[in-house]
Amino acid sequence: MIQSYVDNSLQPRAPISVLDKSANDALLDAVVDTGFIGDLCISIHEIPKINLTFSHNGKFELGNGAVVTQPVYWGKVVFDKRVMTVKVVVSTSRDTLIGASLLADKKVEVDYPRRSVVIKSSKPRKKK
Repeated sequence: MIQSYVDNSLQPRAPISVLDKSANDALLDAVVDTGFIGDLCISIHEIPKINLTFSHNGKFELGNGAVVTQPVYWGKVVFDKRVMTVKVVVSTSRDTLIGASLLADKKVEVDYPRRSVVIKSSKPRKKK
């Protein structure tokens, strides 16, 4: 379980540790962004700190409908005490984003009045 906070801009946030090719880790404070369907999006400003493996350049549609080409890397993260291999999109934004793909087996509770975030494992619903 991850216990975290809602920031002053009302964005739910959570820590995520990104491991580089040398197994060094960088702990990042990330926005929990369920509108981003990927795994992880990090700022181009974080790339010098993290030695990731380049995969390809991919096309992505932003919330405003614009299509952009962004570099995509392979990386390992530690999230909710699990090490996972993920695709890491790099953007010019200052924010790191935890996407819906990393949250697919989680229950996310955001309590805005208390400014708290709880992310915990959840069992998927049984198909009928």
